[in-house]
Amino acid sequence: MLQVLRSGLLALATMAVASGAAAANRFTITYPAGMSDVPLTGRLLLIVAPAGEQEPRLMVNWDQDAVPVFGMDVSNWKAGEKKV
Repeated sequence: MLQVLRSGLLALATMAVASGAAAANRFTITYPAGMSDVPLTGRLLLIVAPAGEQEPRLMVNWDQDAVPVFGMDVSNWKAGEKKV
C-alpha cells in the first residue's frame, strides 16, 4: 500500500512540475524602429521551424511533418513594444 501511495505522489509531483514548466514557455517578439515608420496592424505569425533548406512559412502544412504555428492579431503595434 505504501508503495502505491509513493508511486501516486511521484506521478502527481511529476505532472505538477511538467505543467508549471509548460506554463513558463513564452515567446516575446518585438521589431526594431527602422522596420516601420508607423505602428503595425494585422496578424502576427510565429512559425517554429528547424533550420533547413526552405523558408519557414513554406513548411506550414497539415501532415505528420507540420511545424508549430502561433498567431495573434495586433493593432497599432509600435516598434520596441513586446508581444507575448
